[in-house]
Amino acid sequence: MRRYGFLGAILFLLLVNAVLFFRVAYNRWGVPQERITLTGREIEMEGGVYQPGTKMVERKRPTSIRLKYSHSCPWFDAAKLESIGFDCRVPSDKDAFLYDLKVRPRRTFAVLEYEGRAYETWRHETEEKIEDLEDKWKRGEIKSDSYLKDMKDSLVSNTRLFPIDVGNDPGVLRQRYPDRRRLMIAPVVARMISGGAHGAHPQGTISLQVNSIYLSDPQRTRLAEILRQLQANKGKPDYPGGWLAPEQRRRLRFTICYGRTYEPWVEDISLQGEPP
Repeated sequence: MRRYGFLGAILFLLLVNAVLFFRVAYNRWGVPQERITLTGREIEMEGGVYQPGTKMVERKRPTSIRLKYSHSCPWFDAAKLESIGFDCRVPSDKDAFLYDLKVRPRRTFAVLEYEGRAYETWRHETEEKIEDLEDKWKRGEIKSDSYLKDMKDSLVSNTRLFPIDVGNDPGVLRQRYPDRRRLMIAPVVARMISGGAHGAHPQGTISLQVNSIYLSDPQRTRLAEILRQLQANKGKPDYPGGWLAPEQRRRLRFTICYGRTYEPWVEDISLQGEPP
């Protein structure tokens, strides 16, 4: 009986592996539904930690990456929520919080725009805030310039990937947004939050269904080599709190694909000569 149980366990594991293999193969069969190349500004590396003066990167390579995207969705109003199936009827004030808890998130698709109009709007608004803070700093109206420095850093380090629309049909979204070089359609989870008096102005938020993308062993080795090269050629102290200085992150290139079942994978990792 024990032998049969052992054989059954082995067969079960083989079956599970076979199902996973065919699922991955089916997802990647043919031409990808989506393919976009992003820089290190739009990517967060996971699984490896570089420590100054050590060879930690050599011993512990990044095992996965996460897409960094803006969570600002000012366009995601009641009309857009209703277009993907949410019920936006206004609850009473006392029931607004409980109503939020009862509204289930919905799976849908989002259009993520790389270095487009939404990013330019954010950059322009940030530059205006910086000018205002600089004037206040010169007049002595603020005592610390740390926030001002953070704002300036954000102009060269923050992601340029912004959500600009949602819809339940990725094909319809692609017809509406045909530029595949800068526009990526990805599966997301949408949530509704009541806002305003009595919850009269609901707001939508999104999060990617799959955000951590695991790297193959050759890709881990390739990324570790690139990181070592950048660290060796940097010629200045390590950038606090991160793998690389902003200008070095911008030299990294990650090509991300979504397949037939809209599951993502990393197609290529490379290093450009000069940051854009």
